[in-house]
Amino acid sequence: MFGARSSLYFENYPVAAKTGTTTNYRDGWIIGYTPSIAAGVWVGNNNNSPMIKLGEGLAGPIWHAFMNQALPKFPNENFTPPENKIPKELE
Repeated sequence: MFGARSSLYFENYPVAAKTGTTTNYRDGWIIGYTPSIAAGVWVGNNNNSPMIKLGEGLAGPIWHAFMNQALPKFPNENFTPPENKIPKELE
């Protein structure tokens, strides 16, 4: 579902994302971010009925369309890895 050219991929931007679908496909969502912007999309039916298509299959393209427009307005930054510090109590 999430191959190299999926709706979670942006060729020139490092992006992180998490998708999810609730039991019985009643809700689908995606939360994604860069160092500069975070955005989420929820899809579902107002009457709580199951969706025919997987939620992230619906939310992903919506999120991608938004991010595709938003990303050029922010700096293209790489994620900064956290420092590798071991707490003193674990040394």
